[in-house]
Amino acid sequence: MEKIKLLLVVTEFWQAGCQRYNYELDSNIDKSKFNNEILSFRDLSTNPDWPDYYYKHHKKLGTQIRFLSEFYEEKRRIVKSSNVLNVRGLNDYFDSFDIVLFQGEYCWNRFMNYMKFDTERFFISLHNSRLQNADNYIFYDKSIKYNFVSSFTSDQIDFELAEFDDYNYFYFPFSISADWKNQWLETSKNQSRIAIFTRLTSGKPIEPFLYSFQNILKSNPSVELWIYGNGDSNEVGLDRHIEILNLGDKVKFKGHSEDIVKSAINDGINLVLMHSYHKIPGGFASFQLSSAGIPQVFFEMIPQDFFTDNEAFFCTNEINALSEKVNHFLKDDLSLIDCSKEQFDHSFKERNIESNIKKLEDYFISKAGK
Repeated sequence: MEKIKLLLVVTEFWQAGCQRYNYELDSNIDKSKFNNEILSFRDLSTNPDWPDYYYKHHKKLGTQIRFLSEFYEEKRRIVKSSNVLNVRGLNDYFDSFDIVLFQGEYCWNRFMNYMKFDTERFFISLHNSRLQNADNYIFYDKSIKYNFVSSFTSDQIDFELAEFDDYNYFYFPFSISADWKNQWLETSKNQSRIAIFTRLTSGKPIEPFLYSFQNILKSNPSVELWIYGNGDSNEVGLDRHIEILNLGDKVKFKGHSEDIVKSAINDGINLVLMHSYHKIPGGFASFQLSSAGIPQVFFEMIPQDFFTDNEAFFCTNEINALSEKVNHFLKDDLSLIDCSKEQFDHSFKERNIESNIKKLEDYFISKAGK
């Protein structure tokens, strides 16, 4: 079979969920069937706060990478010269691929002014919900029949794409590569140590966890909260909250973790607090922790009654309910062990890319007609 030419379009190579998703596809898709290439909207080193983490990982795979800036040409004017996008050249480049996957609904926004949506070859991977941003699809022409790929379940996607007249949809769960070994069960834990893995930004508020932690300390005064993640705790106002809540030295900022599983295991973390969105556990970081059996509880950022509860992952939007659940786990080792096993088993079944990637391959093969 002739290889399918697959173009993966990203906005950049920063260390974030959409870029992790792109790397998982690039590293796991069958190279005997697909020839992958990546186009990035941004050049490298455009933001000093965000290193191009995944660029080097894609290069190690041998994937060819191009940048939108390569399609700009210098145009000489009477007064001065300027760089202008070669729109025809860009469209010719896209036309050379059998399948084009835009990573993120916002990614298509960057290109929609330069080309028409090709309903035969273009696909858009959805990574954020309109519950997070009501204007998620504000620039989309709702009369076009788009091809969407995402991990939204059937009850979620009807709500998510309610604005569109018609669309094609393929369900592909966020999936990861992992060792899939419950390391947490086999290592010693500090029963008084819980953790958060995040980025210290206003977009990922930690305040609900701090309020809940104040309640936790009333029943478990020896507990410590270790917070891992890039960012300035004072700049985002967390130091002030810690002072107001009188949490003192019970909260410790540990900085960025290159390997969250290794950090959790080596530091003896007993339980992790995470965000969830519309009752979906906290993205790739959560799945990575689950692949090692590290138990988690979730504070729901967008409570919606019409989304289905996931029994393996406790999600709540109530401060008291979160602290009660944590205290229960800290006092009942058997319940915490059961939680670890359930989350590990669920994630292995649903999030193992080795078993999921073939479904996406078959879908693209059918669409490419090869």
